[in-house]
Amino acid sequence: MEIMRIGLDLTKSVFEVFGVDEQEQQVLCKTLKRNQVMEFFALLHPCIVGIENCGSTLQWARKPRSVGHGSNIFIPSHSRMVFSGCASNRKNCP
Repeated sequence: MEIMRIGLDLTKSVFEVFGVDEQEQQVLCKTLKRNQVMEFFALLHPCIVGIENCGSTLQWARKPRSVGHGSNIFIPSHSRMVFSGCASNRKNCP
């Protein structure tokens, strides 16, 4: 199972992370606290991280980049289209 793309949902203190493999099947759904984000991305193979645009997006987009991942920032209306096969929040995770 190699994660090809990750969606990072930014909230105030807890972040939702969901990932898909090369067949666009959801293989990851995890809740992270702010202090766990860098450790999590450091352990993954490089992939693309999609982040919905908000006030702190630029700061958080730099975190995965610093450990070799690519990052894309999307306006909220495009987030659903890019990650259409993924859960958008914890209640949709398997």
